[in-house]
Amino acid sequence: MAVVGSMYARVVGWLAGRRWQKGIESSAINDGGQASSILVPWSSIVSMIFKIMHHHKMGALSATSAHLIAGMFFVLALSGCNNVSTTRIDARDNTVSLGQLRMAYNFDHEKNAALPHTGNAIELDVTKTKGSDIQSLSSSQLPITLGNTTFYGPQQLKNEFDFTYYELSWRNRLFIENKIVMEISVGAGYSLVDLKTSSASQNAVDRVQSSGVRGGLGLICLLSPSSSIQARGSAYYAPLQIRAADSIARVELVYAKAFFDNFRLRVGYSAWQVYGHSLNALSLPNSDFKLDFSGPIAALDFEF
Repeated sequence: MAVVGSMYARVVGWLAGRRWQKGIESSAINDGGQASSILVPWSSIVSMIFKIMHHHKMGALSATSAHLIAGMFFVLALSGCNNVSTTRIDARDNTVSLGQLRMAYNFDHEKNAALPHTGNAIELDVTKTKGSDIQSLSSSQLPITLGNTTFYGPQQLKNEFDFTYYELSWRNRLFIENKIVMEISVGAGYSLVDLKTSSASQNAVDRVQSSGVRGGLGLICLLSPSSSIQARGSAYYAPLQIRAADSIARVELVYAKAFFDNFRLRVGYSAWQVYGHSLNALSLPNSDFKLDFSGPIAALDFEF
């Protein structure tokens, strides 16, 4: 299994890395810059998953989950709609504040469910934030379209977004070292993005909704019986939808503290990247959009 898994991981990782590199080069050229030659080491990341699986003799269900997560990162690298007839809407905001609520039911009951422990659980997460950015559209660039409105350069545009994301996942945790817990999760996601682009004389709005599949990996370092440092990464993909946030990637690093048997508070930092596309009322393509946002996150967890 380890040999097959390693070969699978390297092939998937290499393909994803090459596609990611091409996407970066295409984006750089589209933005008027020089093509980059960055190659993301996906094969090393996914190979590590299989090595951990084999070393700790994870069950068939966890092994299947890891395969699904590897596939998630692969299709995430392959995703992205490239509408060449318009300029992409870009919004980068590193000052957002994120709020998150998590409800979880543990199948392996513990007296203090809020404390990190091994076993299986079902999780429901809701994350919400909003942000904005200024985008310069030059006279040499293609126009930006949103809704039934077209923006021509040269001018300054303000792009605003309101982002809500829901996840329903199966989660498995296991000890890989004395105080280190590994977490694997797979499930479904639903995203809701409200976009607004405005100039001195025009404004346009659009709502993009989509549902897809998601997978995630995490590490939990136990500091005390009631506190821990938690690092997580996840990927979401919504294929073959007319109006969608095609792919979502996020990472977070938080400090978690359990106050009661079923209540935990997490605070830290989270970074997200969202790609998407939509159609206007005439079924013509709007500009693709890319949202990059990051900032402090505060989360409340209820586990039973």
